Amino acid sequence: AGIMGATPHIQKSKAAVVDYAVKNQGWPGGNEALGLPETGAFGPDIKSIRIQEGGIVVVTFAKGPVADKSIVYQPYVEDQRIYWECDGEELPPKYLPPDCR
Repeated sequence: AGIMGATPHIQKSKAAVVDYAVKNQGWPGGNEALGLPETGAFGPDIKSIRIQEGGIVVVTFAKGPVADKSIVYQPYVEDQRIYWECDGEELPPKYLPPDCR
């Protein structure tokens, strides 16, 4: 349903947040800080990837049963490492990526 095709774009966006956080000792506040477009660059499966305050990555899908639904990735630091918490409650569990189930 387009989730698998979206995975590389999600990983790239999360990596950009991590790179920014390491270099700047803080989270980016938006797409502009990372030089990432919000729409148009992620293929047919993704409507948008928005970077929000705190480095939160919001992925909104474009097609099929997940159209206009989002997964939210929230970064957090533990033991000087960056981890991601995933909230995909808008999507049926069978459509969630493995790291969100």
